[in-house]
Amino acid sequence: MLNQSDDSSAPNLQDSADEASTSSHAGSRVDLKHFRACYLSASSPGYTGNPLIDALPVIRSDAEWAPQLLSAPEFDPRQREQEAHSRSYFVSELKHVFIPTAQHVKLARRLDQLIRWGYANRHPFSPERAALLQRSYANAQSSGKAQKLVFSPVDPISTFSLIGCSGVGKSTVSGNS
Repeated sequence: MLNQSDDSSAPNLQDSADEASTSSHAGSRVDLKHFRACYLSASSPGYTGNPLIDALPVIRSDAEWAPQLLSAPEFDPRQREQEAHSRSYFVSELKHVFIPTAQHVKLARRLDQLIRWGYANRHPFSPERAALLQRSYANAQSSGKAQKLVFSPVDPISTFSLIGCSGVGKSTVSGNS
Protein backbone atom coordinates (compact mmCIF):
# COMPACT_ATOMS: atom_id res chain seq x y z
CA MET A 1 0.00 0.00 0.00
CA LEU A 2 1.31 3.44 -0.78
CA ASN A 3 -0.04 5.13 2.30
CA GLN A 4 1.86 6.91 4.97
CA SER A 5 1.91 5.36 8.41
CA ASP A 6 0.43 7.15 11.37
CA ASP A 7 3.90 7.26 12.92
CA SER A 8 4.60 10.90 13.76
CA SER A 9 8.26 10.41 12.89
CA ALA A 10 7.34 9.40 9.36
CA PRO A 11 7.78 12.06 6.68
CA ASN A 12 4.69 13.13 4.83
CA LEU A 13 4.08 11.79 1.35
CA GLN A 14 5.25 14.97 -0.32
CA ASP A 15 8.56 14.86 1.57
CA SER A 16 9.03 11.25 0.51
CA ALA A 17 8.17 12.04 -3.09
CA ASP A 18 10.58 14.98 -3.11
CA GLU A 19 13.40 12.71 -1.95
CA ALA A 20 13.07 10.41 -4.96
CA SER A 21 16.15 8.60 -6.10
CA THR A 22 16.87 7.53 -9.62
CA SER A 23 17.81 4.17 -11.03
CA SER A 24 18.83 3.10 -14.51
CA HIS A 25 17.42 -0.05 -16.04
CA ALA A 26 18.08 -1.11 -19.63
CA GLY A 27 19.17 2.40 -20.53
CA SER A 28 16.12 4.21 -19.14
CA ARG A 29 15.92 6.39 -16.06
CA VAL A 30 13.29 5.58 -13.48
CA ASP A 31 12.42 7.81 -10.53
CA LEU A 32 12.04 5.70 -7.41
CA LYS A 33 9.84 7.13 -4.70
CA HIS A 34 9.93 5.91 -1.14
CA PHE A 35 6.84 5.65 1.02
CA ARG A 36 6.29 4.26 4.46
CA ALA A 37 3.96 1.29 4.65
CA CYS A 38 0.61 1.69 6.32
CA TYR A 39 0.13 -1.17 8.77
CA LEU A 40 -3.47 -2.16 9.42
CA SER A 41 -4.52 -4.79 11.92
CA ALA A 42 -5.36 -7.97 10.07
CA SER A 43 -9.03 -8.88 9.98
CA SER A 44 -8.25 -12.51 10.72
CA PRO A 45 -6.92 -13.49 14.16
CA GLY A 46 -4.45 -15.93 12.58
CA TYR A 47 -2.67 -13.03 10.87
CA THR A 48 -2.59 -10.59 13.80
CA GLY A 49 0.76 -8.94 14.42
CA ASN A 50 2.39 -10.15 11.20
CA PRO A 51 3.80 -6.98 9.59
CA LEU A 52 3.99 -8.67 6.19
CA ILE A 53 0.22 -9.18 6.23
CA ASP A 54 -0.60 -5.98 8.10
CA ALA A 55 1.00 -4.00 5.24
CA LEU A 56 -1.40 -5.56 2.71
CA PRO A 57 -4.69 -3.90 1.80
CA VAL A 58 -7.72 -5.02 3.81
CA ILE A 59 -9.41 -8.22 2.68
CA ARG A 60 -11.92 -7.28 0.01
CA SER A 61 -15.43 -8.58 -0.48
CA ASP A 62 -16.52 -9.79 -3.90
CA ALA A 63 -18.34 -6.49 -4.38
CA GLU A 64 -15.10 -4.61 -3.67
CA TRP A 65 -13.04 -6.77 -6.04
CA ALA A 66 -15.16 -6.01 -9.11
CA PRO A 67 -14.31 -2.28 -9.37
CA GLN A 68 -10.66 -3.06 -8.56
CA LEU A 69 -10.50 -5.41 -11.54
CA LEU A 70 -12.61 -3.30 -13.91
CA SER A 71 -10.70 -1.52 -16.65
CA ALA A 72 -12.55 0.97 -18.82
CA PRO A 73 -11.27 3.78 -21.04
CA GLU A 74 -11.79 7.39 -20.10
CA PHE A 75 -14.94 8.71 -21.73
CA ASP A 76 -16.04 12.28 -22.29
CA PRO A 77 -19.61 12.68 -23.63
CA ARG A 78 -18.33 15.49 -25.87
CA GLN A 79 -16.56 12.80 -27.91
CA ARG A 80 -19.96 11.97 -29.43
CA GLU A 81 -20.14 15.45 -30.94
CA GLN A 82 -16.95 15.07 -32.94
CA GLU A 83 -16.86 14.13 -36.60
CA ALA A 84 -16.94 10.46 -37.57
CA HIS A 85 -13.32 10.30 -38.66
CA SER A 86 -12.22 11.63 -35.22
CA ARG A 87 -14.58 9.33 -33.31
CA SER A 88 -13.06 6.31 -35.02
CA TYR A 89 -9.89 6.90 -32.99
CA PHE A 90 -11.82 6.62 -29.73
CA VAL A 91 -12.97 3.12 -30.69
CA SER A 92 -9.40 1.83 -30.42
CA GLU A 93 -9.55 2.55 -26.68
CA LEU A 94 -12.09 -0.26 -26.34
CA LYS A 95 -9.26 -2.79 -26.62
CA HIS A 96 -8.39 -1.88 -23.04
CA VAL A 97 -11.85 -2.70 -21.64
CA PHE A 98 -11.97 -5.48 -19.08
CA ILE A 99 -15.23 -6.32 -17.35
CA PRO A 100 -14.62 -8.89 -14.61
CA THR A 101 -16.89 -11.91 -14.23
CA ALA A 102 -17.57 -13.94 -11.10
CA GLN A 103 -14.70 -16.27 -12.11
CA HIS A 104 -12.29 -13.31 -12.29
CA VAL A 105 -13.33 -12.19 -8.80
CA LYS A 106 -12.87 -15.74 -7.50
CA LEU A 107 -9.38 -15.86 -9.02
CA ALA A 108 -8.43 -12.49 -7.51
CA ARG A 109 -9.62 -13.64 -4.10
CA ARG A 110 -7.63 -16.87 -4.45
CA LEU A 111 -4.44 -14.97 -5.33
CA ASP A 112 -4.98 -12.72 -2.31
CA GLN A 113 -5.45 -15.79 -0.10
CA LEU A 114 -2.25 -17.39 -1.41
CA ILE A 115 -0.25 -14.25 -0.63
CA ARG A 116 -1.65 -14.08 2.90
CA TRP A 117 -1.14 -17.82 3.51
CA GLY A 118 2.44 -17.56 2.30
CA TYR A 119 3.15 -14.57 4.54
CA ALA A 120 1.54 -16.30 7.53
CA ASN A 121 4.30 -18.93 7.41
CA ARG A 122 6.95 -16.22 7.09
CA HIS A 123 6.01 -14.17 10.16
CA PRO A 124 9.26 -12.31 10.88
CA PHE A 125 8.60 -12.07 14.64
CA SER A 126 7.48 -15.64 15.34
CA PRO A 127 9.65 -17.51 17.87
CA GLU A 128 10.02 -20.45 15.46
CA ARG A 129 11.31 -18.25 12.65
CA ALA A 130 13.69 -16.38 14.98
CA ALA A 131 15.10 -19.69 16.28
CA LEU A 132 15.57 -21.01 12.74
CA LEU A 133 17.36 -17.84 11.64
CA GLN A 134 19.60 -17.95 14.75
CA ARG A 135 20.50 -21.61 14.10
CA SER A 136 21.23 -20.85 10.47
CA TYR A 137 23.38 -17.89 11.42
CA ALA A 138 25.31 -19.93 13.99
CA ASN A 139 25.86 -22.75 11.46
CA ALA A 140 27.04 -20.27 8.84
CA GLN A 141 29.46 -18.67 11.31
CA SER A 142 30.91 -22.00 12.42
CA SER A 143 31.25 -23.45 8.90
CA GLY A 144 32.19 -20.23 7.14
CA LYS A 145 29.60 -20.93 4.43
CA ALA A 146 26.07 -19.75 3.80
CA GLN A 147 23.47 -22.26 4.90
CA LYS A 148 20.38 -23.39 3.04
CA LEU A 149 17.24 -22.40 4.94
CA VAL A 150 14.34 -24.82 5.05
CA PHE A 151 11.61 -23.11 6.99
CA SER A 152 9.31 -26.10 7.17
CA PRO A 153 10.11 -29.45 5.60
CA VAL A 154 6.58 -30.74 6.28
CA ASP A 155 4.27 -27.77 5.59
CA PRO A 156 2.90 -27.91 2.08
CA ILE A 157 3.48 -24.99 -0.23
CA SER A 158 0.24 -23.39 -1.38
CA THR A 159 0.20 -23.08 -5.14
CA PHE A 160 -2.21 -23.39 -8.00
CA SER A 161 -2.07 -23.45 -11.77
CA LEU A 162 -4.01 -21.09 -13.94
CA ILE A 163 -4.90 -22.60 -17.29
CA GLY A 164 -7.30 -21.11 -19.77
CA CYS A 165 -7.91 -19.99 -23.31
CA SER A 166 -6.18 -16.94 -24.67
CA GLY A 167 -7.98 -13.68 -23.99
CA VAL A 168 -10.15 -14.73 -21.02
CA GLY A 169 -8.43 -12.40 -18.52
CA LYS A 170 -5.85 -14.57 -16.73
CA SER A 171 -3.04 -12.01 -16.90
CA THR A 172 -5.35 -9.05 -16.38
CA VAL A 173 -6.76 -10.45 -13.15
CA SER A 174 -3.32 -11.50 -11.94
CA GLY A 175 -1.98 -8.01 -12.59
CA ASN A 176 -4.90 -6.18 -10.96
CA SER A 177 -5.16 -8.35 -7.85
